[in-house]
Amino acid sequence: LDVSNTLDKKTVLVIGAARGIGAALSSLLAEDGAHVIAIDKTPAQADTFIQADLSYPDKVAAAIDELPAKIDAVAAVAGVPGTLPPETVLRVNFFSQRRLFEACLPKLTAGSASVFVSSVTAHRCDWSDQRLETFIALPDQEALQQLTQAGLNGADAYVLSKRLLNYWLMSRIPEFA
Repeated sequence: LDVSNTLDKKTVLVIGAARGIGAALSSLLAEDGAHVIAIDKTPAQADTFIQADLSYPDKVAAAIDELPAKIDAVAAVAGVPGTLPPETVLRVNFFSQRRLFEACLPKLTAGSASVFVSSVTAHRCDWSDQRLETFIALPDQEALQQLTQAGLNGADAYVLSKRLLNYWLMSRIPEFA
């Protein structure tokens, strides 16, 4: 089975493409012939670069406005550590990726693929599915205010952000498919 050039001329969106996993993935995708669209705070190697600080909802909205009409794959690899303020961690690791992917849904071509990078630390979060669902249903700012009032620190926000991402994806698979 020859799988060479399977990505030739495919449009792949990489969220968090400037460093680490995102940079390596973007490079590999480009080598395989994909048209790479990179979203990141700092410049990234790609055919198309969209600058967006994912910790700011208005920057995420502006990035969404720049997305093309057709996307063949999405790789959401953006993430920040729990050493940052909890609001930043949740905005980057969950809220922005959810908003970007939801904006991509009507643009995804038949047979498209998506991948999200999470963490095994998600298993440290003891929130029930019901509590996660209630939280996800809140407007982003209201959800963040509740967590700030509860005294959530950056490390706790990291664990929660990964659990939220995992739960959201798994609970929406039928809808996304």
